[in-house]
Amino acid sequence: MTVPIQALVIDQHALSALSSAAIDDEWFKTFSLPETSVLKRVELNGLCYILSKRADEKSRLLVVKADDRGVFATAASPRHAFERILHVGLAQFEHGISIPVKWRSFHDGSLLSVYAQPEAVGPRQRVYFERTPQGSGHLYVYAATNKVRGF
Repeated sequence: MTVPIQALVIDQHALSALSSAAIDDEWFKTFSLPETSVLKRVELNGLCYILSKRADEKSRLLVVKADDRGVFATAASPRHAFERILHVGLAQFEHGISIPVKWRSFHDGSLLSVYAQPEAVGPRQRVYFERTPQGSGHLYVYAATNKVRGF
């Protein structure tokens, strides 16, 4: 029996490879690897890891809630939301990358939200992040909503 994927876990070094990969809507059903030799996919206990060759125990991680109430299940455009999630991850883990002003980022301590997709694509949904959950250096993405949601 296969355990449904509850979260997608991506190491900081895999973000660039994924952000330049062609990802279509079908990808969100299996989280299969894009055609690239630099990434590895491991599924364990309901978690789907996408790791680079540089990943180690000190790597910072982007963790995306992906169960039936997760980010991709509730986003109007999972592909656009994922592109923005990857960009926010890159901005969190690398210097010199910033979140575009048009995404209307909102910060409250370590919490952050941005628009999930461009206005022309659909409703003004927001994606919600916890930067440094439990004091770690990781980034957790936990919701996509149609309405402004209090942190």
